[in-house]
Amino acid sequence: MKKKKNAKGSLKVVKKLVPLAGLAMKNGFCLEASLILSSIMESRLRSVIRRVEKEMPKPGLNLEKCIRKLKYLRSHNPGPLLERNFDPSILESLRNWKNRRNAILNTLTKSHVSGKRVEKLADEGVFLLQDLSRSCKKFKSEWKNSHQPVPGNASRNDS
Repeated sequence: MKKKKNAKGSLKVVKKLVPLAGLAMKNGFCLEASLILSSIMESRLRSVIRRVEKEMPKPGLNLEKCIRKLKYLRSHNPGPLLERNFDPSILESLRNWKNRRNAILNTLTKSHVSGKRVEKLADEGVFLLQDLSRSCKKFKSEWKNSHQPVPGNASRNDS
């Protein structure tokens, strides 16, 4: 019997991955750190998509598809929350970083990639993850506040 993946499970995974990415960076495993950072970014974007769509994203939603989906939701969602918290520049920066990551991974199979190039990718990934995490945190906070029931407006019988 297959278990359903829930949001709490992915939160636990992210909390375990963040220190692993830091440890990988500290020990010079920049490529591994970049892959971990990519996974964390994808998880954060999936979480935002899940909140907006009110359902778990379909399987196969990789980082590129998450970025596209969030851009789409940002432009087609009636509320200002996504617009206010996810500037198009952060989404474009994420896409550019992901493309550089993919280029390095493709190059690795063909020839040697300089350590500086991989280290730069990992460093940029850390800063992007920090920006993305701030945006996600603000979004989730505002989302919770805007979707809270207003006290005193519960269905009462005033007769």
